[in-house]
Amino acid sequence: MGKGLCLVGLNHRTAGVETRETFALAGSDFLENTLFLPVGAEKRASSPIREVMALSTCNRVEILAAGKGDELAETLLAIWAAARGGKTEDLRPFVYVRQEDEAVRHLFSVASSLDSMILGEPQILGQLKDAYKNALESGSTGTILNRLLHHAFYAAKRVRSETGVAAAAVSVSYAAVELAKRIFGDMSSYQAMLIGAGEMAELSATHLMNAGIKSILVANRTRARAVELAARYGGRDVPFEELVNYLPEVDIVISSTGASEAIIRAEDMAGVMKKRKNRPMFFIDIAVPRDIDPGVNSLDNIYLYDIDDLKEVVEENLAQRREEAVKAADIVEEETRKFRRWLEALEVQPTIVALLQHSERIIREEWARTSRRLELGLKETQALEQMLEAIVKKINHKPIVFLKKLAEDEGGAQYADMVRRLFGLDEERTAELVHGRHKRHETVSKIIRRKTGYGAHAADRKEFMTMRTELTRDKAWELLRAYNQEEFHLRHALILEGVMRWFAVELGYAEDQDFWALAGLLHDVDFERFPQEHCRKAPEILRPAGAGEALIHAVCSHGYGLTAEVRPEHEMEKVLYAVDELTGLIGAAALMRPSKSVQDMEVKSLKKKYKTINFAAGCSREVIENGAAMLGWELEVLMEKTLLAMRACEEAVPESASL
Repeated sequence: MGKGLCLVGLNHRTAGVETRETFALAGSDFLENTLFLPVGAEKRASSPIREVMALSTCNRVEILAAGKGDELAETLLAIWAAARGGKTEDLRPFVYVRQEDEAVRHLFSVASSLDSMILGEPQILGQLKDAYKNALESGSTGTILNRLLHHAFYAAKRVRSETGVAAAAVSVSYAAVELAKRIFGDMSSYQAMLIGAGEMAELSATHLMNAGIKSILVANRTRARAVELAARYGGRDVPFEELVNYLPEVDIVISSTGASEAIIRAEDMAGVMKKRKNRPMFFIDIAVPRDIDPGVNSLDNIYLYDIDDLKEVVEENLAQRREEAVKAADIVEEETRKFRRWLEALEVQPTIVALLQHSERIIREEWARTSRRLELGLKETQALEQMLEAIVKKINHKPIVFLKKLAEDEGGAQYADMVRRLFGLDEERTAELVHGRHKRHETVSKIIRRKTGYGAHAADRKEFMTMRTELTRDKAWELLRAYNQEEFHLRHALILEGVMRWFAVELGYAEDQDFWALAGLLHDVDFERFPQEHCRKAPEILRPAGAGEALIHAVCSHGYGLTAEVRPEHEMEKVLYAVDELTGLIGAAALMRPSKSVQDMEVKSLKKKYKTINFAAGCSREVIENGAAMLGWELEVLMEKTLLAMRACEEAVPESASL
């Protein structure tokens, strides 16, 4: 692929539980304080790491990075080992390294639970999403990893919906209960204790009840959670600090806490067994680090199994899933090829940018010659600005589409090189550097404004996009909820938030993606409360909250021509104007499909719906088409990009926006 994708890790196949404990990466602060440190402003230029995230579970520890240079893998290993107080040599014997396509394929397999100890277990996808969320909050991901992780989630969704790899409830907790049944047989006369009340404990409780266990005790550091779990399964909670006192009552103990050291020790169990008159006890420790001292296993009539011991039980339940895994592997391979095509298309992006700048340069020079002889009014200037920007985009549209398509082939880089030579793009770049003109070019619209004075009140594109707002995402959501209660409106706002974030990255504004996303989230902030004054009441709501004039302008401009006269002036505003109505159309079309999802929707079918579907009051096809024209895109291009954006963010939007 050529983009420096690298994954280093260890798992249950390459390392025992003690090694996995030693090199576990607990907490999101690892990214902020350790891994991402070399990518700070003072070291960014020299570090091979550009983007990074870490996944740490009881069965695997993996670090995924995008960067440059042959030393990327070694850098990751060195930082990882140092973070755990060790050396690279200590880590190396247990580690696997995946590069480029192999890294993508491995990630998709992990997300789809094809690489788990228990094939098809559902927990890993949630753990991967949590790890990605931590990375996002730490600011350690960018264009490549964001796209890669969303693609991984989509691949996992396909595997679960198109194969039987997740059929039948098989998980670590299920295997633990199966092992208990093998030892005790009929479970109806035995009691169990769950230590911990997380997802593993909840699953264990479900499987124990299905197996006919007599009763369940629950101990957890947070008492309220223990009370809740015990009540749900007809059991009783016990104080975590006194759990050893309750051990004589139970026959089976399943422990799955996040404790950093053992909570049941060998010396505790001598008294327990005396009170039990030496009746057998069965312990299953599925925590990493382990909750139960391994020395417990040396005592008579105590049977202790840790997570590695469950492998034998697991194998007996996987025959059918292995057959389905063959189909799942084909899906993973297909999605790996799709991601490779996207990544290869990304490699032609510098050529595309240079081609657009080349066209703008020509128009800029011709405008400089012509503008001296013109006296333009407001309307003429506005029409000229829109026309010149559209010319640049429309002239280059087909060459850009052609370049992106060719980039999917192995020889795509050669075609990009040919375009650079054909238009002399490298010569222009060299001239800029030689003559000291290495800076961002003025856009055509900025030159028009500078020459005519039109639009002097508004920021030009660069100034606008680098503006920041004091409004946080949490505050924006509170504000939206204060003025909107309808589930439909809230969910549409969340969808548009994700869509705008996707477009920011896609169009080269990754550093401003939070700003774009806020504009999408708040675009209808005043709609429900003030439908007749939609977009006109927004400033009164947003300004006291510290939104800032740039964000207010963006929110108001999306209603241009319908409920507001604030015209979209910048690329972000034009995207918001265009995709607001289109996301609604795509969402409505998805609801008519059996899957209720956009994942399997194609542009061809969307175009048919576009012609026949009834638009809501106040919405029109004209708005969508005007938006495409503002951006200089064909309508089909706008549809394709918006559909891709909705696919990427669909799974992240909850079914109920109020949750």
